[in-house]
Amino acid sequence: MYRSVWLFVVSFFATAMLVNSNPNVEQPSPSALVDVSGFSLEMLLTNHDILHHMVRELREDALEQRQLIVENQVQLKRSLELLAALQQEANDRHARDSDELSKFYAESRKAIADNRIKQEQSVDLLAKIQLDMQRQREEIVKNRAECSEWNSEWQKAIANNQVQQERNTGLLHNLPSKLTELKLELSRQREEANRYQLTTEKHMEQLNGDHKQIRKALVNIQLDSYGSCKEVPTKVSGKYKIRMNENIAPSEAYCYQAILEGGWMDIQFRSSGALDFNRNWTDYRSGFGTVNGEQWIGLEKIYQFTKEHKCELYVGMKDFNETYKYARYDAFAIGSEAEGYYLKTLGTHSGTAGDSLRYSEGSKFSTPDRDNDANNNNCAQTWKGGWWFKSCHQAFLNGLHRNTSVQKEGKIEWYGFSNEWRGLSFSRMLIRPLD
Repeated sequence: MYRSVWLFVVSFFATAMLVNSNPNVEQPSPSALVDVSGFSLEMLLTNHDILHHMVRELREDALEQRQLIVENQVQLKRSLELLAALQQEANDRHARDSDELSKFYAESRKAIADNRIKQEQSVDLLAKIQLDMQRQREEIVKNRAECSEWNSEWQKAIANNQVQQERNTGLLHNLPSKLTELKLELSRQREEANRYQLTTEKHMEQLNGDHKQIRKALVNIQLDSYGSCKEVPTKVSGKYKIRMNENIAPSEAYCYQAILEGGWMDIQFRSSGALDFNRNWTDYRSGFGTVNGEQWIGLEKIYQFTKEHKCELYVGMKDFNETYKYARYDAFAIGSEAEGYYLKTLGTHSGTAGDSLRYSEGSKFSTPDRDNDANNNNCAQTWKGGWWFKSCHQAFLNGLHRNTSVQKEGKIEWYGFSNEWRGLSFSRMLIRPLD
């Protein structure tokens, strides 16, 4: 724009000078010059106004351009800040995802490493136990050899004393004193022999105790069975081999880990009513049903386990309206088969269902073919199932699976559930070691 204005002004003055300097051009008269000069001055003033107006417009345009540039710069700065914030958010999200993924991988690797370490520790422990047993055997052999050597020396000393006695037989004046010395020496040697024998016997008793502890440790190292459901490391409910007693083979049992920190073993479970609980003594002694379904684990297993461990009992129940309640006892044990598997121990009660099992405490177990209750009739025959009947019951979880509230109809019952003889749809009896 500035170039156009300057070109116009220069062209104007060049034309004027050319006209004045050309001799061929007729010079105007003074009056004409005055007119021409006036016209030129007017044109110059007009052009000056035009130029001034154009310059002002150019300045205004320049100001507008600068304002637009400033606004564009502000907009650009905001856009860059927004892009930077989006980039930072993306980076933070990527960092968080990477951290979480790294943490997950680290935890997985740690779990695998811990499992390997435990396996290695088990192997190392087994090797250490074997080395200890070998050292103890060697010590026993060494002690026996020392004892044999000492006995030989003792016999040799006795023989030497006898020889000395024979040599001194002729020395009658020294005989009483020598005999006294020999008796004292023999008495001392006998006392030392007795002390050594007593020490050896104590050492043998200690070795026998250590041997029993080693046997128990070796049994606990077995990876395919556990002393109780509390020892299951995964804390996942399911079937596991449990040693009811250290002297009998492991048995499959269902470990329930969903309540109260887990470690519970199923001894009775009812849910659908598909399994018949109206059975004889042999079935209730040995157990029936499926481990991961409806079942009765067996009286003999319950007896062996509660004999081996101090246990607590948890009983969960639901009625046909899906109302759930429970009863918990802080001690539980039963007697042997010779004692009729009687309800030997029943601790303090707590929970949302009443203390209905208390009525059966001290009662023997009865089945339809073995009447051990205090009633004139066989309660197990009357109510169609085995239980710790007294005369007859206030709790009976092995009854018929029925939705009824009629008192004299057989059903799964726990009177304290609702203080009425309402049939229950679900029951689960669980035991857990206290140690």
